[in-house]
Order: sequence, then structure tokens, then C-alpha cells
Amino acid sequence: MNSDTIDAAADVAAGAVESGSSQLRKFFDDVEELLRRVTPLGDAELARMRSKVETSLKTARKATDRQVKQAVQISSKAARATDDFVRESPWKAIGIAAITALALGSLLMSRRES
Repeated sequence: MNSDTIDAAADVAAGAVESGSSQLRKFFDDVEELLRRVTPLGDAELARMRSKVETSLKTARKATDRQVKQAVQISSKAARATDDFVRESPWKAIGIAAITALALGSLLMSRRES
């Protein structure tokens, strides 16, 4: 596997993580829109709660962005480590793949018979 292939795999992983977090970002956007629409009401308690929710939203957005970046970094490292392992020990990699395929095949066959 060359560097371009590893980068492509990392991009695919990043896309998967990104699409998974897009619903959460949409939720954040919807809550922010709700807060903008509630602002004119002017109640003191409502203003306090609005401020509290805005702070929580900012914290949640930062945490989500941080987790997305971390997931992309981890998947990229995993792709590179896998590539290194396969290059250093191709026969071990083939053996592991064969054993995994046998195990999955046996599992699927036993489920069909049930």
C-alpha cells in the first residue's frame, strides 16, 4: 500500500466520522436558531437559561470537533501501522486474513443452518 492509498483510506475514515457527527452539528444549529428566536422575549430567567445553554453548546461543539479530529488521526495511524505490518510480515498478514475469513465463514454457515 502506498502513501496515496493510506491517505485515501484516512480520507474515507474522516468522511465516515464527519457524516456521523453531522447530525449532532445540525442539532447544535437548530438549538442556536431556537435561542435566537427566543431572545426577544426578555424574561430575566429566560435570559439566564439562554446564556447557560449557549455556553453548553459552545463546549459541546468544541468537544465534538476535537473528537472528530482525534478519530481521523487514530484511523490514519491505524492505516499506517497496518501498512507497516503487512510490508514487514506479508505471510503473517496473509495467515491472519485467512484465519479471519475461515472464522467468519464458519460463523455465517452455522447461522444459516439454524
